[in-house]
Amino acid sequence: MTADRQAKRETQRIETTMKNVAVVLATVLAVVVAASVGAIAYLMGSRDGRATTPTAGPAPVIAVTEEPIRAVPVTTPSSPAPRPSTSVKTVYVTPAKKQPERVTLGSLGSKPCATLFARGVTYTRMWDYYQEFGLPGSMDVDHDGYPCETVYGDVN
Repeated sequence: MTADRQAKRETQRIETTMKNVAVVLATVLAVVVAASVGAIAYLMGSRDGRATTPTAGPAPVIAVTEEPIRAVPVTTPSSPAPRPSTSVKTVYVTPAKKQPERVTLGSLGSKPCATLFARGVTYTRMWDYYQEFGLPGSMDVDHDGYPCETVYGDVN
């Protein structure tokens, strides 16, 4: 009898443990799904399910118009008063594109090659900057005609 009770207790303990594990896994799954849906909504640019604002074309002038509320005539209690009506026109405003920053040799600091590389500038554009800046020695430390070798490699 004692062995049967121990087996039954062990079975109950295992079932309880399995239920707890199932609850934890379900909770983790719910959190992952909720986070994924939130991330997708955030990346799509719409957290409340409405359509995103149009982005093409120049930025229009901000304007909101309202029709004036029409006058309500005085009526007797037997007839209901008409409800005032208003309408609002929604205008979408797209942000103006920021002009690219003017790059000068002084704005790149003491390590111009590393700064350009960190900004994602291609080798071809870096070469253009090198020529625009008058072939500075700070961009070609070994003076062999190959600028920014330590960052971009020996591309020429």
